[in-house]
Amino acid sequence: FSAIQAGGEVLQLHCNDGGLKSFFNNRHFDLAMMAFLDCLKDVVKFLQRDPKMRLPFAIESDKVGGFSVRVLFNPQERWTKALKFMLTDLKWMVAFVESRDRGDAGAPSPGVSGPSSSQRISVR
Repeated sequence: FSAIQAGGEVLQLHCNDGGLKSFFNNRHFDLAMMAFLDCLKDVVKFLQRDPKMRLPFAIESDKVGGFSVRVLFNPQERWTKALKFMLTDLKWMVAFVESRDRGDAGAPSPGVSGPSSSQRISVR
């Protein structure tokens, strides 16, 4: 299963349906999704050193394109749209990185570090 580590805690990027337990699982899933979105924001911040880097949907707080990535208290249609927008942004990030020159032009400048390592994504 996929998980993300945020602040020393490992949060699962999946949830199971089922009663009251589902409520608490969804809360942890929401925390994991927000941590994943924070990782994406770090990557975007790093990539936006190049003024050509633009995303189709703004990532702000727990929202992408104005739609929350939280499951709890969020209609399924709105949550699905948030994830669609997040995946679209991710696709644009990958395309942007792939399109850059593979030479020194794509290397970080001295004193500029890459995305934050405070959060790690692992797939098991």
